[in-house]
Amino acid sequence: MSNAKSRSLADRIVGASLIVGIAHVCLKFAGLIQAKMATQFLDTNVYEPVLVVAYTGVIGTLFLIGEEVIGPSFLPVFMREMDDRGEEAAWDFTNVLLTLQALVLLIAVGAIMLFPDFFINLFTDWSAAESPDRYALLRRSLVFLAPALFFLSIGSTTYMLLNGYKRFFLAAFGDASTKICLIICLAIGVGAFGMGVKAVLFGLLLGSAAKLLTHLAGMLKERRRFRPSFNVRNPAVKAMVLLMLPLLAGILFAKVRDNFNGIYSLSRYKGDPGLLMANDLGRKLFAAIQWLVPYALQIALFPFLCELVDKDNKAKLGEVLSTSCRHLLAVFVPGAILIGALATPVSAFIFLGGKADFHVVVTWAGLSTACYILVLPAAAMECVLMQGFFATRKVISVTLIGIASSLLSVGISIVFIVILEVEATKALMVVSLGFVGSRFLKSLALGLYLRRSVPMFPLKETAFFTARIAMVGLLVGLATLGAARGIGRLLPDGLARGTAIYRTATERSGTVTVAGAHELLAARLLPVTDAENKSERDETQKQFKKAIRNDDLEQIALHRAALAAFILPGTPLPDRQTAIEGIDIFETILKANTEAVKAVHRVRVLIKLVGSVLVGALAFLLASLLLRVREPFEMVFWTLQKVCGKLGPLRGVGEKAMALFGRLADVEVQKDGSP
Repeated sequence: MSNAKSRSLADRIVGASLIVGIAHVCLKFAGLIQAKMATQFLDTNVYEPVLVVAYTGVIGTLFLIGEEVIGPSFLPVFMREMDDRGEEAAWDFTNVLLTLQALVLLIAVGAIMLFPDFFINLFTDWSAAESPDRYALLRRSLVFLAPALFFLSIGSTTYMLLNGYKRFFLAAFGDASTKICLIICLAIGVGAFGMGVKAVLFGLLLGSAAKLLTHLAGMLKERRRFRPSFNVRNPAVKAMVLLMLPLLAGILFAKVRDNFNGIYSLSRYKGDPGLLMANDLGRKLFAAIQWLVPYALQIALFPFLCELVDKDNKAKLGEVLSTSCRHLLAVFVPGAILIGALATPVSAFIFLGGKADFHVVVTWAGLSTACYILVLPAAAMECVLMQGFFATRKVISVTLIGIASSLLSVGISIVFIVILEVEATKALMVVSLGFVGSRFLKSLALGLYLRRSVPMFPLKETAFFTARIAMVGLLVGLATLGAARGIGRLLPDGLARGTAIYRTATERSGTVTVAGAHELLAARLLPVTDAENKSERDETQKQFKKAIRNDDLEQIALHRAALAAFILPGTPLPDRQTAIEGIDIFETILKANTEAVKAVHRVRVLIKLVGSVLVGALAFLLASLLLRVREPFEMVFWTLQKVCGKLGPLRGVGEKAMALFGRLADVEVQKDGSP
């Protein structure tokens, strides 16, 4: 009977995880398409102010503070009200939260629209004097995007409501609708009609509203339960506030960490624009993978963990947490090493092309991806362990651990970036590896602390598992690197040649990115040209850039002469020469960028990636078999078990595969296919 109940709970968790995972496949696939199209259609000088600082930085931070406070504090109280007092009481509590949340959000939206300069100075080191174009664009973007905060934040509450009703798919798909709206606006507004920044801003605002509308579509049955309420004396509201307060402190520290490291500290490198974009792109892949499995499992686990805690079943709780962590680590330790070994070609294949800056999306983003992807094992464990803390209502301890982790990460950035002032590439590594190191220490601390009250992670078993999975990861990394180098010798993909072309062009230029060449040219033309002609000069520079990309020699000469003609008569010869030199550097770097992008053979990059991944995957399976790491095979077995009944004519093939992986995982399979 106990085994039957255990398997039933595992089946429910795996089934729910599959539903959430499918929605998150849609979300992250749309997210990668969005990032790809953004690098194709947007210059770095547009991408960073709009997507990195305004949307992800200011709007995203305020949204995530609300989401990460409301999620773990709202759902346990909502479910307890539903179980103890019924659905009507649960909605009485929910309506109070939604009403108060809406009022706070309206105030926050108004503050952003009225005082954008305050938020710019809070999040970046930019100024109107040093970066006039970026500053002005960021200011306009904040004012336009402020209402998105309202839709996104209300959507975080409807997200948890749908999870409470175990309607996981529409809850997760709401975020995908946000990405899809931006993709459409990029493709049509920017790509087809050349509307530029306006189309991007409209897509972001429309997408935020689409998220909320998607959630509301999933709650049509409950639509009559929504009504304003100011009953703040509701005991459930007090219970939620008590859970929220300690969480708020930890989340604030986490957001200070993310923005100080990822935006403010890197915005100090004004001579090397592109670091913000590279850091943002470097996080895309690890975030996508984390959301596909660990986050999906986290969302699916939480309601079931709450049930176990309410039943005071600590033994089962510890077993579920331990098993979930082991299964995730068995995949994500070797997986992170495999992807890290291929980070540069992965980044080039996804992001290179169009208006992309070779150095930003290949060299810097590849390095950033290689560093950030190493956090996957720690992030996977954290996703599971955090749900154990929230389910057991131990929010103060998890908050203190989170604060300590955030302070460590910020401290690393302060020492190396603010005090020692390391150069740009090293700063990117400091931010990414500091993040990775602090997350590993956080996960370790979470596990050790939770182990004091919940029987989990048996010492001997855990030590042997850790040693085996580390060996598997090492073998996978060596096999992947060897395969990538071998394929690269047989079919050169042009990445090394493109890097050499770009490095030669920027060696003595004073900047290493296309965006840096823009800033350098603007700085050198500003003192020797008439300010009233700025818009005309900007248009000439835009046409000059277009001619270089098209390799139109006649137009290049024409627009180069037109730019030089803006230099005022009577300008001292040294100043004139400096301005002309700025035009030369701009032309040289843009030509090198165009040549470097053309040098890359995308088909060969894909062949290298596919071949190396297959070799790495084979090494993973063989090493797991030799070292008796059963967990990956168990994960495949349970997944096939859930989907076999939906394969239709392929059901027989699915059942044979399930039986094979069942034997590899040492799970006895009955004649009917059940374990």
